[in-house]
Amino acid sequence: MRRLLAFRPQPPTAVGLPLAVALSLGALGGCGGEDERLPGTSIDTSAFDPSLDPLVASYPPGPYGGQVGDVIEDFEFEGYLVEDASTPTVPTTFGALSLADLHHGTEPFALLVMAESWCEGSCITTEELALETARGAAAGGVVVEVLLDGDHDVTEEWVRTFELPASTVYPLDPDFEATIGGREWAVVIDLGTQRIVWRDFGSDASQEAPIAVRGVDELVRRCGSAD
Repeated sequence: MRRLLAFRPQPPTAVGLPLAVALSLGALGGCGGEDERLPGTSIDTSAFDPSLDPLVASYPPGPYGGQVGDVIEDFEFEGYLVEDASTPTVPTTFGALSLADLHHGTEPFALLVMAESWCEGSCITTEELALETARGAAAGGVVVEVLLDGDHDVTEEWVRTFELPASTVYPLDPDFEATIGGREWAVVIDLGTQRIVWRDFGSDASQEAPIAVRGVDELVRRCGSAD
């Protein structure tokens, strides 16, 4: 089985990390959920020391930014993670993910789609992304949905409700949203250099190509040019 990402409850000893991830959620406002936890492994990362992580140590240096052409900072996330890029499925394992993990993976580009749990537009985007994720993974890219107002419980309910077959995470650093943008923003990152190569906004389903479709189109195009 092709490993997708490395969970990091303690300093890792290996750096080969393929990843398949997804991102784009919406409004939990009217969404119900059951009380029991999703099946899977919950990992405590509270004792992890980033200074001991060789992935962090070899991350491209700054200055960092959030616009096209900028190197993006090594932001960290937690959430429900897809492990096999070749067979995107609804994730059941909770763990940690960082942009350094993606940088040291095997995929050339990653698409990150931002969402918030109260926003109806984010719900629409998530439903669209669920239809597009397999296409991005088949091209060799990583799809990740970032739930900006998420925590463990909110993210679990979101995953249960929308059944998005991609990694769904929330940022641990409040500066992430200020750097990248709020809900319905999407970025494509060159995972060789960690530079943002595409950034766009929009969730209106009446557009010729909604943000989830445009983002995956760009991911597929970039992955094809990297072959």
